Amino acid sequence: MESVLSPKKRRTQEERSTETKKRLLEATIDCLNELGFNKTGTVEIARRAGVSRGALVHHFPSKHDLIVATAEYHWNRIAEEVRNLAMTMHGGQLSLDAFIDGIWNKVFLIRGSSATIEMIIAARTDSKLRRELVPMLNRLYSNYDEIWSQFFHNSGVSPERIEMLFDLTIELLRGMTLQRVLKDEPEYYQKFLDSWKTIIATCLIEEKKS
Repeated sequence: MESVLSPKKRRTQEERSTETKKRLLEATIDCLNELGFNKTGTVEIARRAGVSRGALVHHFPSKHDLIVATAEYHWNRIAEEVRNLAMTMHGGQLSLDAFIDGIWNKVFLIRGSSATIEMIIAARTDSKLRRELVPMLNRLYSNYDEIWSQFFHNSGVSPERIEMLFDLTIELLRGMTLQRVLKDEPEYYQKFLDSWKTIIATCLIEEKKS
C-alpha cells in the first residue's frame, strides 16, 4: 500500500526570526559564562549561534542591545521557575527549607548563573546598562519576595523581620555563587544552607517570643 506523506510545513519568517534570536541569546549566555563580559563579542556570539554577523546586527544592533535582551530572556526563564515553585507551595508540597533549596538549585546553580554575575558586575561601571538591568532584577526579586512573604502569613512575625531574612537569604546565595569560582564543592555549600535554615528558624522563634 502506498503511503501518502504530507508535505513538511515551512516555517514562517516570524518563526525563523524567533529561532535565530533564541540561538543568539543562548550563545550570549554561553560566552558570558565561559569568557566573561569583556571578552564576549558579537563575532564570537554569531559564530556560536551559527548565524552571520549581519543576522546578529539585524536583530541586535549593538552588544549592549544583545546583553539587555539576554538578561531579560534569562531572568524571565528564572522567574518562570520561581512561579513553578510557588505553585508547588500553594499545593502544600513546599516548605520554607525546600523553597531555599529550590532557589539555590534552580536560580543560583543553573547554567547562566555566571552570566548573571558578569552582567551585574558590568553594570557597576556602565550607567546605561545599569539603568536597564536594575528594574529587571527588581521585578525578579519581587517574585521571590512575594512567595517568601506567604510562608509567614499570620505567623506573627513582623514585616521588617521577614524582609530582613529574605534580603539576607538572597545575599547569602549570591555570595555562595561567587565563592564557587574559588571552591566548587557542593557539600560545602549545603552545610551553609542547612546552617542558614537553622538560623532562620531560631530568629522566628525569638521574634514570636518578643
